[in-house]
Amino acid sequence: MRAFAFGIEHEDMQNYQTLLKAGADINQEQEGRTIATFAAALARFEVVQDILDRGYDNNLQHLTDIVELGQVYSSEQAEAKARLLKRLSNRGFWPDV
Repeated sequence: MRAFAFGIEHEDMQNYQTLLKAGADINQEQEGRTIATFAAALARFEVVQDILDRGYDNNLQHLTDIVELGQVYSSEQAEAKARLLKRLSNRGFWPDV
């Protein structure tokens, strides 16, 4: 989890990809957080989309709430957030915050 978080926080997607190729568990939880919730909290919505594409399924309601609370700083982030929330709502998850 820490290695994933470091890669996402520092926008080191090579590290992220290496961990995935090595078989890292995308659903692993540490201290109540997952790599998807960490990425969502950093407004890295494109990473969350990728994690969902890879089969992430750990507490999707919590993930939806974190995405909803995520601040956006550009129109691209706002669009990525909207796409992600639509994807989650299509799976039956709506923000509960």
